[in-house]
Formats: sequence, structure tokens, C-alpha cells
Amino acid sequence: MYGAAGEVIARASGMSWDDFIRTRIFAPLGMTRSYTTYEEMHAKSGANQSAPHYKIRDTIRVIDDETVDDLPAAGSIWSTAVDMSKWVRFMLDSGRVSGKRLVSVEGYAEILKPQTMVTPDGFYSTAAVTKPHWTTYGLGWFQQDFRGRFLSFHTGSLDGRTAIVGLLPESRLGIFIAGNLDHAEFRHALMLQAMDMFAGTNGGGTRNWSAELLTLYNGLAAEGAKALVAETAKRVMGTRPSLPLDAYAGRYEHPAWGSLLVTVEAGALQMHIGSHPMMRGPLQHWNYDTFRATLGDGRSNPNALSFQLDGAGKVRRVLFDGSENYAFTRAESKP
Repeated sequence: MYGAAGEVIARASGMSWDDFIRTRIFAPLGMTRSYTTYEEMHAKSGANQSAPHYKIRDTIRVIDDETVDDLPAAGSIWSTAVDMSKWVRFMLDSGRVSGKRLVSVEGYAEILKPQTMVTPDGFYSTAAVTKPHWTTYGLGWFQQDFRGRFLSFHTGSLDGRTAIVGLLPESRLGIFIAGNLDHAEFRHALMLQAMDMFAGTNGGGTRNWSAELLTLYNGLAAEGAKALVAETAKRVMGTRPSLPLDAYAGRYEHPAWGSLLVTVEAGALQMHIGSHPMMRGPLQHWNYDTFRATLGDGRSNPNALSFQLDGAGKVRRVLFDGSENYAFTRAESKP
């Protein structure tokens, strides 16, 4: 939907989303070192940029940058702490910069106005620690009460990179944090700790948010590991695929995710979705007609591909991770 919003901006303004952001936000706010695409940032920054990191097989490694340049409105902006501080101040000043209003009073109010309720399943895990009385979503902001005040915040994540921005408008306090280790949730702790220290909330400043959130996320990681062990235990040993490997080879289509290509290479199945190298890898037989894929550099848990046969014994569909939401239908028998 962010991508759709970007298209609306382009149609309504008569300029591309990139040009709109540059002329209507970056320029008036003086954000001179912010870019709308990775390609532009990389060309202009050269070596003066951080490197993304990811924990792969228990080792933190530098990885290649991920970009979303093909869908820029969904999060392709690259910036600096100094430039982002200008944007945060702009948001705290009700959409004004140097006394000049860039967003109408009504438009600014709509941005932070709760638009929909958010259920516990749709909110951040941090709610288990912050214990909000209500959770909502505005126009690009998760919202909750924090020590009796209105908090709007949102994270951003690409592989190897994290960000979070939070606003306490009543306290005229804004926090921006960026990191270069994948999903290092210290960002939540640092934001809440800073808000406790500087917002003047009653009783604030003494709570150890880092320790509490470390316990929370370590617990969630342990639950995930336990679930993975339980899923692995369901494997039925001693089974064989119903068909020869080349019978599984072919192109499978999904209306949103595009083509899933399965091939036989050196006597083993390989798969890839699209052109990104992180979405390709070998398939190993798991049980019956289910195979497990180790994609890219192995940074993610293995994915399951379950091939489904029709009444004639031919492969017609494949489910990615067993979900009907990711059901790919066979387009042809050979790639």
C-alpha cells in the first residue's frame, strides 16, 4: 500500500515520487545528504557509508546491501542522522520548517490521527513490556500510550539494516535510530530509554529497558528455536519422492510473487524465484513430495516446498512453506 500511495502522489503532483520527495521534502528541509534510491546514494557517497551485517550460522558477517529501488515509496530513502533530525523536527513542529508551513494544519492532524485499531498480533512484541492500554495505526505510524502520553513510532528494516523513529508530540521529543545489524532490537530499548530520560515523564529514567527487552527477545528467539525443533521432529524418515526428479522440474506461477523455477542440475533439484540471488538455492528431499530449500547465503531458516500431484500423478502445484497464500501453479512441464 505504500507503493500504491507513491503512485497516487505521482498522479496527483504530475511528477515522479522521487522528484516529489526531493523538491517537496528534502529541499525545503535542507536534507542535502538524503537520497530516494540506493543507486543514487551509492553513486554520491562512495566509500562513506556503513556496511550491513547479518548473523549467519552463528557468525556476524558483512552482507551485500538490499535495495527496494523498484518500489521506492515502500522504503528506498537513504539518509544520515543529521538529515533525519531535520525531518523529526519538522514533524514535531506540526509540518513547519523555519516558520513556513509545508503541510496544512488539517493534513498534519490526519497524519497522526489513529486510522485503525491494531490487534496484539499485529503490533510489536514490545507491547509485552510497555503494556499499552491501546494500540492504533495512523498514516505510517504505530501508536500507543507511553507513561500517559501519546507515542507514535515505526521501524524500518532491510537485510542487515534497521531503523526506528519515535515521536512524543506533547513533549516535543523525537528519536531517530539507525543500525547496521539485522533486526538488532536494541533500537526499541534505546528509543524508550531516551524518551524516559528526556521527556520529563513522571518516574522515568530509572527503568532498564535494555535488560527487559533483551529478556523479551531472547525468549522469543528461544521459542522460535523450540518451534523449529518441533517441526523438524515431524519429518517422516525413510520416504522417497513419488516421481523422478525431472518430473518436479518446471515453471510455477503465483499471481503476486511471479515465477518459481525448479530445475535439475547435477542430479539435484534447484529453485529460484525472480532474479535475486538470495531467492535461489538447492532443494534437498525432506519426506514424501516435500523438499527443503536453502536459499542464498543461508541466512534464513530452510524453506519447505511441497509438491502436489493431481489424479494422474502429475505435479500441478507447489506450496511454499505449506501455505495456500504461497501456492504456485504449474505453467509447463519443463523450465
